[in-house]
Amino acid sequence: MSKLINLVLGVLFVVFGIYLWNNPDTTLVAYCLYVGIMYLVTAFIMLIACTVKHVRPFPTANIILDFIIGAIILAVPMLSLLVIMWMFVFGFLFVAIFYLYVMIKARNVTPWHTVKICLGIIGVICGLIMVFNPAIGFATLAKVIALMIMLNGIGYIIPGIFF
Repeated sequence: MSKLINLVLGVLFVVFGIYLWNNPDTTLVAYCLYVGIMYLVTAFIMLIACTVKHVRPFPTANIILDFIIGAIILAVPMLSLLVIMWMFVFGFLFVAIFYLYVMIKARNVTPWHTVKICLGIIGVICGLIMVFNPAIGFATLAKVIALMIMLNGIGYIIPGIFF
């Protein structure tokens, strides 16, 4: 029975990922709503758990901040979408620059070294393009989210088939 459940869940995740891949605007808005709801639910669960277990000192600031962040994300989704997108773009650019730096400073040069340096340069160029053209950054972020959902679905399908 669990194999069947894994297969069904996997197929649903893959189909949903394909839908999100083809509809990037829906992907990003849904992701913002998900993050906002996650903050509110986390704050509510933390409030209940800390009250029931008599946690001292009570994390009042954490709970209030989670409620405020969740409410702002749900009230102004476009602003939160911009923040999430810029975090993604600058994170991508930082990782590409760091990777390129590590490859340039590497002591042992392998045949793949040139390929890795070229990938680092391509990553930096892509990051700069996303900085100067946010529409590409939004589309890239949506594709990454959709790809992660599809990979999650494949992670359900493989055990359902083979194990």
